[in-house]
Amino acid sequence: MKGYRNLIILVVALIAIVAGTGYIFYSSHQAAEKASQKTTSTASSETEESLPAVMGLLNKNLPEFDVTDIKGQSVSSTQFANKPTLIVEWGSWCPRYQQMLPIIEEMYKKHGNEIEFVLINATDNDRETKESAQKYVKEEGYTFPYYFDNELSAAAKLQVEAVPL
Repeated sequence: MKGYRNLIILVVALIAIVAGTGYIFYSSHQAAEKASQKTTSTASSETEESLPAVMGLLNKNLPEFDVTDIKGQSVSSTQFANKPTLIVEWGSWCPRYQQMLPIIEEMYKKHGNEIEFVLINATDNDRETKESAQKYVKEEGYTFPYYFDNELSAAAKLQVEAVPL
């Protein structure tokens, strides 16, 4: 029972870390965008804009999307429905994820049998390629399962607005 309670605490902590990181980036992105556009809006629209779009997915089923595994095979999001799932869209070039991925690796080693870890690389073929992601994972010695989001189609369905900088 204690192990189950610890697992719930861990899952909640992971969700808070991912949501907090996304919210921080979203807030800074919104502030920069507002400053560059120098537009005004009403108080109600400002409140709506301050929430990340991903919040619209709360209490809803996971959107269907496809990613590619390291063998080049297509994997559907429906395959991740068997356990509680942690989904992280990441880039090897991002300093925040360079700090976060070792923590996720530790959690994967400890809880990989109870939680589905779905680490999706933001493979845009500009900042990130499959080769650069694979090299980074190999150099760091990560063992968690990871997938490639070619052309960021999964990110769009998951309403990921940007990978933090």
